Amino acid sequence: MLELVKPVVTRWNSYYSAFERATKLQAAYNLYAEHHYNKPPEAPDWMRLNGLTAADWAIIVEYQVY
Repeated sequence: MLELVKPVVTRWNSYYSAFERATKLQAAYNLYAEHHYNKPPEAPDWMRLNGLTAADWAIIVEYQVY
């Protein structure tokens, strides 16, 4: 079972590790967003819009390449 990786300012390239793990858990992120879609007061804006789009995920994958 994969767990989330949180980016940390003091850890070198932790954002890359977080994006890499998020890419692997893309389906889970989107299911989580859909589950919380009906709770607007508690959900961030991107969750209210049915999660991340394919373009959002493409940017995350592009970040990993560079």
